[in-house]
Amino acid sequence: MMVRLEIVLTLLIGCTWLCASAARSEPWLGSRYARNCAGCHAPQRINLKPIDRRCSLSCQGCHVNPNGGGLRSFYGKWTGNRWLKSWRSDILKHDLNVAIYPKQIYAKKRKKWRKAPNKLVFGKGFPLVETRREMNEDLYYWQYGRYQTTAKNKKHYLYQVPAKDPWRQMRLSKWDGGADVRWFAANMTTEKDEEEPQEKWVSFPMNVDLGIRYRPLYRKIHVVWEGRMFGSPAETATYENMLRQTFLRSFYVMWDDIPYNIFVMGGYFRPLFGNYDPYHYGLAQKMFSYTLQGNAQAYNIVYEAITVGTAPNVPYLNVHKIGKRVGSRDDRTEGYALNLGFRGVRYGQSLNYSYWSTVDTATDTKIQMHSIGAFYLWGPVTLSYEGMSFARDIPNTDFRQGGVHTVEAYFKFWREFYWQTTAAAANVSQDLLPGSSSQFRTGIKAFLIPGFEVGVHLEQNSNTIVDEEADTESTVSSSGWAANIHAYF
Repeated sequence: MMVRLEIVLTLLIGCTWLCASAARSEPWLGSRYARNCAGCHAPQRINLKPIDRRCSLSCQGCHVNPNGGGLRSFYGKWTGNRWLKSWRSDILKHDLNVAIYPKQIYAKKRKKWRKAPNKLVFGKGFPLVETRREMNEDLYYWQYGRYQTTAKNKKHYLYQVPAKDPWRQMRLSKWDGGADVRWFAANMTTEKDEEEPQEKWVSFPMNVDLGIRYRPLYRKIHVVWEGRMFGSPAETATYENMLRQTFLRSFYVMWDDIPYNIFVMGGYFRPLFGNYDPYHYGLAQKMFSYTLQGNAQAYNIVYEAITVGTAPNVPYLNVHKIGKRVGSRDDRTEGYALNLGFRGVRYGQSLNYSYWSTVDTATDTKIQMHSIGAFYLWGPVTLSYEGMSFARDIPNTDFRQGGVHTVEAYFKFWREFYWQTTAAAANVSQDLLPGSSSQFRTGIKAFLIPGFEVGVHLEQNSNTIVDEEADTESTVSSSGWAANIHAYF
């Protein structure tokens, strides 16, 4: 039975890989694993002094880009391979589960580090003890790390960093990379005032993202390129057209091995703002997209930018200098953005604030946005709230502003299966015109095996536009279901 299951999963993964959205960062996962130190590295590793500590619960904890999304770091890959799964497969050569701290060799011999040979400590480290058993995750939580102390020196630290730990894996090569592939399907019925309902079915490869990182000085300097190919729901769309629609997702150089986890990066990317939703049909994402460029396709926007930030363990701060938009010859955008926040460990709680202010001097288009968000972990439930305000001003032509509130809940009901519910309401229409809009989604998100996620949800949307001069209003509502298959490594 187990062999048959592995064969089916292998075929399913293979088929999906030939299909194709790149996943954006999902901040709720940071809260989900905040209590589990082994979620990012070997269990209960010893701590460094704060000035040298790289442990972070910000986006930088799992992604190479501190703005979140895209290429995963070795710590993010550890999370995906070791924890974001409901099953593992020997045929697909998945990693075994990592044993709890008391089972690890470095735990049993933790007091003998002074006499340990340098060849062992500075070489591969002790073997990582693994198991086929499904272990109780509670045994990995931070409160069980009572043996942790602050490292006395580098040897004391490395003594408890075993083989296969992300710290050592990153140093095996100066090159690494990854990919994200997503297939999307939906069946939605749209109703307009006094018109017959229109039903539409779509099924297509949304995106394929590829990323490559080169580290000429290992940890210190990172040169990162990420490309993206888009699919289309149009009936005439072909895979050839998808290959032609290749865009730059990011290209930057980053120096991040600076005391207190400070980093400096510059190049082409989109600075962080708020909590990005990988479902870019979400109400908040639609409004964010319209504010940036006047339509609902902000997922392909890239700017010339420079970012300086820090994430010393719990708090984080990013400051962005934003330049022109890449790919637009006439764009003359300039401005800045910032992110400030923290995430605690005990309850995965977090509070985050983002600000964005830019002006396109070619058209004098001014954009100003605020976002405040919070997460809280309560048993098997992860709760989140985000409030966002938008203002887009084209002098003497068009001025629009509005806000949206979004509440989400993730309930882990079995292994890595979650029931997700999202509710959002805005005081304007989706494109910031006078009116109102709302969205409700509920469904299942499941991480089946490492690097493979599926999701399906029911959805209800309402968008009302008010014409104040004519004293009329029109409403468009839609309902149906949507599903996605997501493969990544």
